[in-house]
Amino acid sequence: LAVAGAKVLVLCRNEQKGENLVDEIKVINPKANCKVVHMDLASLQSVRSCGVNLRQNLSKVDILILNAGRTAAYPPKLSSDGIETTFQENYLGHFYLTRLILPLLLASEAPRVVTVSSSCHRLAPACGVRVSLSEVNDSKHSTLIQTYAHSKLASLMFAQALDRKYGKKGNMFSNVCHPGVVATNLTAGVEKAFGCAGPLVRWAIDTRNKLLAYAPQEAALTILFLASSAEVERQEIRGKYFIPIATRSSPKHEKASDVVLGSELWKFSEKLIQRCLGSEAFVVASETAAEEEEVHTDTEPKKEKNKQQAEELEEQKKEDEKIKNEKKELQEMRAKEQGFIMLFMKLERKNADLASRVGELKSKVARLKAKNSNLRLQKLIKKDRFNLDELRRVQRYQEEIEDLKFQLFYGATKKDDKLQELLHQRDSLQKMVQTETTRRKENEGILQEMKHQLDQVKSKAAGSWLFSGETEIVSFDEEETSGLEHPPAE
Repeated sequence: LAVAGAKVLVLCRNEQKGENLVDEIKVINPKANCKVVHMDLASLQSVRSCGVNLRQNLSKVDILILNAGRTAAYPPKLSSDGIETTFQENYLGHFYLTRLILPLLLASEAPRVVTVSSSCHRLAPACGVRVSLSEVNDSKHSTLIQTYAHSKLASLMFAQALDRKYGKKGNMFSNVCHPGVVATNLTAGVEKAFGCAGPLVRWAIDTRNKLLAYAPQEAALTILFLASSAEVERQEIRGKYFIPIATRSSPKHEKASDVVLGSELWKFSEKLIQRCLGSEAFVVASETAAEEEEVHTDTEPKKEKNKQQAEELEEQKKEDEKIKNEKKELQEMRAKEQGFIMLFMKLERKNADLASRVGELKSKVARLKAKNSNLRLQKLIKKDRFNLDELRRVQRYQEEIEDLKFQLFYGATKKDDKLQELLHQRDSLQKMVQTETTRRKENEGILQEMKHQLDQVKSKAAGSWLFSGETEIVSFDEEETSGLEHPPAE
């Protein structure tokens, strides 16, 4: 913008960094009209001082770009105004600055306001933005990403509310964009929130920035399109949401375009600023807050102005009625959300208990498997007692093999030869056991055959006397031996 000839004011809290940026711009274009103005979004008084300074020294503002690179603070903390830091720096400070310089914007023929949000707005609470200070400052029921997402959803809803109020009325083009994942130092220090896993998170973020993120020059293209392209006026692009690069999209949160909640957020923001700075927070010099919000009142007849004010009051009443009717729904939704959160926490605890129980069961199964293997080994020993020594040796070798495997798993690789030798001996012993088993079965067969033959001999020798003498066997019939006084000995 500066190189193209625009007068650019860089509003930032670190003036030295701003001056360095101006020097870089002037290297490209020495005639660039660029100036640094101090403003700290974390201090509403600083924002007011900046706004008053601009009101006193400028006649109009053609383009306003609201871009604060602020991740959720860890640990969560409050600003000097007593407001959650992320919410104030990413949204409330921008809201206050825009309200202060609104007359300068409306003095331009076709002012443009570009609000930089984030696709993370979809992770904001289901009920939408919170409209009470206690809820905004409540960090116990919000994660870091939810806190960041809440502030970006508020910025998105503010951009749309600004369009509804001053789009057609002040010929203003207020749009919002997600610049994409950008390789900047936006996430510096975020790893502190992850404790011991912080270095791993830092490595993952750096890797993402190298491989997937947009360069800042690329990410700025969508912002530049909304700020300077003639297509915005030609196509009447107002209150729209854009993603990289200059692509129209739609918000991903169901409450992002809620008119009633957007109006409630606007009123809540004004009351919150007045609570911090007083009732005249929006008054500059002798002007009143009502006069500041008027658009081109010098050119309107008084009757038409009064009629318009009456219509606005009537619309405001209707809007207030809608807000009252929907407050109950919001409260119910918040109660349901709280119930879901408690249920989720219970489920997480139950899941942890189940995980520990599963671990215990796994260890128990492992012990049972080991015990089962030992029982099988004992059965084998009882079954084959004739080869008990060999089986015990096999068991010892198996234990040694398991020990060697365990040692090899942890780096003891020098015992490969011994392991191979033991495996070979185990195979040899198994073959011996098989051979011995086969031999035993053969011997049992031979024994059975011999028993059978012996039974046959006994049956043939029944009723006969058997004499042994010089390898001859003599058999006597009963008739031949009936006359003998003493039968021969068997």
